[in-house]
Amino acid sequence: MNYLDHSLHQHSSNREPQYRYRSNVKQASTNRRWQDELLRSKANAADAAILPILANAITALRLAPEWQNVLPYDEFRSNVVALLPTPWGARVKGGWTDHEDRLTAE
Repeated sequence: MNYLDHSLHQHSSNREPQYRYRSNVKQASTNRRWQDELLRSKANAADAAILPILANAITALRLAPEWQNVLPYDEFRSNVVALLPTPWGARVKGGWTDHEDRLTAE
């Protein structure tokens, strides 16, 4: 299981949050790179520009190995948390903020 279920579960004897990972998210096939899943300006063109759209951001966050298991959603606190360091090496303390959104978009 690789992707987050976007749900937070509390262990009955311990108040530490425990995250469950989602297994039904589309996975990149083993013979293709995740970048091949991105939407481009021209279909089937090697020189086509990657479109700067939300769908491509979602694809990168779901399929890029650098983001694997980094960002679960904490339903109890209603925010995103970073359990692991981000691809740029930062450890986020507290909840995910607009600042981390901007760094992720770069």
